[in-house]
Amino acid sequence: MKKILIICTTGMGDTLFGAPALRALRKSFPGAVLDVLAHRKSSDLLRFNPHINGLYEYRENPAVKLALAFRLRKKSYGHVLIFHANNRALSLLDWLHYGEALTHQKMEDPRRNIRKPIMEKGLHSIIRRLRLVEEIGGKPDGTGMELYFGKEHQRMAEDFLSAHFSLKSAKPLVGVQIGAAEKIRRWPIENFAEIIIRIQKQYGADIFISGGKMDRPLYRRLGRAIDLSKVPMIDSLDLLGGAALISRCGLFISNDTGPLHMAVALGVPTLSLYCPSFPDTTGPINRDEKNLVIQKKVPCDICLDRECEDPFCMASISVDEVFDGVKKILGPS
Repeated sequence: MKKILIICTTGMGDTLFGAPALRALRKSFPGAVLDVLAHRKSSDLLRFNPHINGLYEYRENPAVKLALAFRLRKKSYGHVLIFHANNRALSLLDWLHYGEALTHQKMEDPRRNIRKPIMEKGLHSIIRRLRLVEEIGGKPDGTGMELYFGKEHQRMAEDFLSAHFSLKSAKPLVGVQIGAAEKIRRWPIENFAEIIIRIQKQYGADIFISGGKMDRPLYRRLGRAIDLSKVPMIDSLDLLGGAALISRCGLFISNDTGPLHMAVALGVPTLSLYCPSFPDTTGPINRDEKNLVIQKKVPCDICLDRECEDPFCMASISVDEVFDGVKKILGPS
């Protein structure tokens, strides 16, 4: 029996970029054992994925890592596909029994039998993962991401909507992600406030703020310009409860961060705001009327200084530009 371990121990977007490859693996090898090692903060994104057999949570705790290594060691995998990882996670391979490991990152290691196939530059992250599937004889099955959740998460979304909005409302539901892990990826909070006001005025939309507890300070700043009682935050929901709520949106506006990729995976129309990062390789893979990307070209084209104190690239994206994108997706009021 074919046994494959997939490693993805980084962020939410990187986890979801692997979804098309998981689908391709299952369709290519119906009887195979497909186990995934995912970071504990992102593992729920694969909790209900029908294509995998086992889901293992990666944690940095040394004792937990050692126990995990002994569990995986018993499996004796034929292949290890490294969708995305750091060197700390790869140290687990020293404990495992496996044939060959494949990566698309710059982490070839003959000692660990990690090989990087030749790939052309500029490939989207989804395509790079699919290339690993092809290397072991599999066939791609499209590039669309997938995200699944349970009935309990649907109930969470319904409870949130009934608590803050009318379930029978014909108004469009709009989600707005104001935060991002890095300052350089954040559109100014004052701009978010203005776009929310414009959407409310023109469309009468029900709007919620996506984010976690770390985004609370930004949410409080948002309250200086808008009535927060009419724009609730969803930090009371868990990750998949938030996904269930996002799935009901007619539009999701976001910085370049995890919830954006959740919305894309759920088939929700998105308007994403990018700093000089790489939307061609990490943004929505299908750019169309449902997935609009706004990015300003600036002299520091590729952002090398993640500690930039003045992310003027994001500030240069105007509210008018974003509202034009809103109108393209939501249509006339």
